Amino acid sequence: MQIDFRRFGQGLVGNISGQGASFLAQLAVQLLSVPVFTLSWGVERYGVWLILYTLPAYLATLSLGFGGAAGNDMVAAVAQGRREDAARTFAAVRSGFLGLSLLAGVTAALLIFGPAARLLQFAQPFSEGAAQWVAMALVIYGLVNLQMNNWALALRATDGFARFLYIASITAVLEMGIALILVLAGGGLLWAAVGLVAGRCLGWLATGRMIRAHAPWLAQSGWAFDVREARRLARPALAMAMVPLGFAIQLQGTIIALGAAAGPAAVPVFTTVRTLTRFAVQLTSVVNIASMPVFTHASAKSDKARQSDLVALNLTTALLVLLPAAAAIGLFGPAIVRAWTGGTVLPGYALVLVLAVSLILGGLWLVLANLVLAMNQHGRYAYAFVALASISVTLCLALAPTLGALGAGVSSAAFDMAMLALLVWQARSLGLLENGSFANAPQRSWQIIRERLPAIFRR
Repeated sequence: MQIDFRRFGQGLVGNISGQGASFLAQLAVQLLSVPVFTLSWGVERYGVWLILYTLPAYLATLSLGFGGAAGNDMVAAVAQGRREDAARTFAAVRSGFLGLSLLAGVTAALLIFGPAARLLQFAQPFSEGAAQWVAMALVIYGLVNLQMNNWALALRATDGFARFLYIASITAVLEMGIALILVLAGGGLLWAAVGLVAGRCLGWLATGRMIRAHAPWLAQSGWAFDVREARRLARPALAMAMVPLGFAIQLQGTIIALGAAAGPAAVPVFTTVRTLTRFAVQLTSVVNIASMPVFTHASAKSDKARQSDLVALNLTTALLVLLPAAAAIGLFGPAIVRAWTGGTVLPGYALVLVLAVSLILGGLWLVLANLVLAMNQHGRYAYAFVALASISVTLCLALAPTLGALGAGVSSAAFDMAMLALLVWQARSLGLLENGSFANAPQRSWQIIRERLPAIFRR
């Protein structure tokens, strides 16, 4: 009996294996980057880097939701045999975002080297006077990442999502590896940013080659921008745009607010503990994100049984990962962070406990949110997401002057609690959750695994 490795390149099994590779890549990047940056640069310079590094996250909102909406639409079109519709949508997305990225790059350059230069004065002493060039390099990095992710819609729609995940994993390790080598060689913020750009460009080119090999009919769809396609996708796209905006406000906005209210040195204390908790969320996402294209396909086919199976599998994964992880972080978090950073970051026990609770709340609502998003029903929570994220950042600004990093932790936990309540309500209204869904999920998941695991093996 042998393992059928072809199963790891397609379908739910392939998506899970690809997402697993992505998790391991992010884990390696985070475990290595934090101690290298803090020991090479010091906590304050690393804090400045983290503030500047928020730029790519904000650039992700430039898609205005059209990328995500088009991705769901293409998956449904291919599932229903409408290849021409999928090709037309991909051509419109690809051409539209290339033009948008060029416009955004020129606009960013004019602002960074013009009126916005004064906003970067805080970073000049820590970047040898090159803060503007660091910001511009990170803008380029963000725009290339936007192109790479939008090109990947072709792979997602044609059961090639796992292959893109492998490319993205290799790219993440490569770009950070280049950046860390440059930092260890004595490079500052600018060299680190240039390293990220170089690695991401290689990943972008690799994605294009994969599309031509895996789905040539989409690679040859042309670059024609169709205004009718843009109008058709406008409503779901607007709601989709709120999702990355909400993440950018809550995740990156909290960092900016904390740095403004408590100083750059407080930022690594909060982000290091939050990064530790994010490991568990990323592990949960191995199944959650991998199942999204399959869930969209099942929704397009009105396959209720398949949808229920995937909901159960996602809930089980979340419960099995988040609860033990939160307990471990709550007990050993401060010691782990001290050892991880070589004693340069010393978090308080209260901050660790608050973020451990936030881990459970945040991991659960994110699982439900992604399933709702896969149904193209994200409008049910997206606008509230942005509003709650904005309130969370405002709360951080109010608490951080007296509580420091703990203020950011409290505001994050309150935000996650509100989002979980919202998503449970919306998931129930869509029929994704029924009475006993959480309690029955493990038993149903085990039945799914027992039925499908033999398919991975062949005689």
